[in-house]
Amino acid sequence: MEKIEVMPQTFLKFKCPEKIITDTFSLLEDEVWDSYEEPTATNKTYNYFLNRDPKYSDLFEWIDECLIEVKDEMGFLCDELKITQSWGNRSRGDQWHRAHTHPNSFLSGILYITGSDAQTWFSMDSIWSSGEYSNLRVWGPTCEDHRILHKQSTVSGDMIIFPSSIKHSVNEHMDNWSNRYSISFNVFPSGKIGIFPDLSGMEIRVIDTTEEE
Repeated sequence: MEKIEVMPQTFLKFKCPEKIITDTFSLLEDEVWDSYEEPTATNKTYNYFLNRDPKYSDLFEWIDECLIEVKDEMGFLCDELKITQSWGNRSRGDQWHRAHTHPNSFLSGILYITGSDAQTWFSMDSIWSSGEYSNLRVWGPTCEDHRILHKQSTVSGDMIIFPSSIKHSVNEHMDNWSNRYSISFNVFPSGKIGIFPDLSGMEIRVIDTTEEE
């Protein structure tokens, strides 16, 4: 018997300029941090609209340029891709981040500010699986073959953009001497979307901070 790999999936990766990473690291260290009830869970910034904070303007101008590339490369039928929310993540020693998706979002991104031994785990059901919510269970409880799993290394300056519906998590950050920092954000199409003559068009405008406030 031979196994063949079919229908590979694609994420998009960018490399952030070093100066932006250095400046962002300094800003994150001064942020106020929230935490989940679970003490081993990753902290997040109280400010979940970092994209609206002028201090981070250089960072988000760069990300906006990357999103133009994403739109063109993937052939998305929309006027633009706009960030709807952004926040910082901080993991101390032995902290981790639960598996989750990002509702009410089209694309999501992770920018790794610091390197770490922790990895981002992306997972989805295999085509051989009956699905997470099915009553049919033909896999053993310890079998991992029903999942497709990709472990993304944490490299400072790397930014990964992926569909928001993809489940992802972060395993334990084991360094007790330094914190793991990253920036996360959600993205939604804005303007004219789809093809109007095909009766599949719509128009949605993502509101900027200045307009909302």
